Amino acid sequence: FMAGGTFWDSMVKSVKHWIMALSIPVEAWPPFLIIILLWSPCMYALGWYVCFVETGDDTEAEKAKPTFVGKNYRGNPVNDPVKMVLVVREDLGMTPGKVATQAGHASVGLFRRLHEKNAGITQAWQDSGWLKMIGQAANEEELLAYQKKAKGLGLPTYIVRDAALKVVDGYGVENGNRSMLSFIGPTSVLQEA
Repeated sequence: FMAGGTFWDSMVKSVKHWIMALSIPVEAWPPFLIIILLWSPCMYALGWYVCFVETGDDTEAEKAKPTFVGKNYRGNPVNDPVKMVLVVREDLGMTPGKVATQAGHASVGLFRRLHEKNAGITQAWQDSGWLKMIGQAANEEELLAYQKKAKGLGLPTYIVRDAALKVVDGYGVENGNRSMLSFIGPTSVLQEA
């Protein structure tokens, strides 16, 4: 900015009344104007940069760190990506919208449970890019067999119980239907499930 230029003159005129309202002496307002005009956008840009812009490549140490380390999964550190598996029952005849709703319940339910007890698992899942995989179970017995197998491998599980008869036909409300299973773990362990 140059004093006396057209841009500078227009800026001075546009903020003159505001500056006078603050009772700032006329001889002090050009530096004050510069501070106001430059400080706010610079701080905004700096904040945006810090929050949203990658600051460079990961260091070798960050690349080498395991994506999951914890006492689950038999206490062994695993260098694999962590993935969530959602298993839906086919025999309930759920609409695609209902399946999507149940998948949301299953993933959020498992996430909340794990985040409260062991945030390392959820952080590893986030670091892996929130990977998910969908599977199918023919009926409730098969769904429970998947859960038993996952628990046997040390994987945390979550079962969704649905009680809505309007969409899921032919099943009672009393006990709730086990409509979806979710479990999470490293891909190498999931291959065993």
